[in-house]
Formats: sequence, C-alpha cells, structure tokens
Amino acid sequence: KNLVDAYETEVGILEKTLKQLQAHEWGKDDDHKALLDALGMERGQQAITPEQRTEIIRDILKQQMQQVQLLRQAQVEQECLAMLADDENCDDEMARELQE
Repeated sequence: KNLVDAYETEVGILEKTLKQLQAHEWGKDDDHKALLDALGMERGQQAITPEQRTEIIRDILKQQMQQVQLLRQAQVEQECLAMLADDENCDDEMARELQE
C-alpha cells in the first residue's frame, strides 16, 4: 500500500509538471521561471502549507508504525516457529494456535 501511495504521488507530480510544460508559451520573455520550475529536478519540493506538511508527516509516521507492527508480528512468528523446531514434544494447544 505504501508503495502504491508513493507512486500515486509521483504520478500526480509528473502530471502537474506535464501540464506546466504544455501551458508554456515558447518565445514569451516573461515566463522563464515557470519553465525552469517545470524542468527543475526539485519534483515534490513544491511549497506546501504548514497544515499540509503536518498531515504528510502524520501519514508517514502512521505508515512507519504499521511497518514496525508487521515486523514485530513476523518476529513473534519466527520465535514461535523456532521454539517448535527445537521442541519436538511441544504442546498440542500451542500448535493449534499457530495454525490459526
């Protein structure tokens, strides 16, 4: 999901850049800054409001917390599997819980 969100953001930025380039009128003397902005390598660095920045930070932190939770779950599963592998006479109840 995080990767999809990142790609969607990148596509949005590229679409905006394409629209800026399409709207550019070649030969017009007073439009250099818009063209330089569109062609610049600072994609994703557009000015945002403090509220937008806060929301983006919240989204990133939420995604990171989800990643940590998934890593914790994977670690617990690995520890349980290691215990099962070490103990051939393990409790049947524990085996049933792992299967669920």
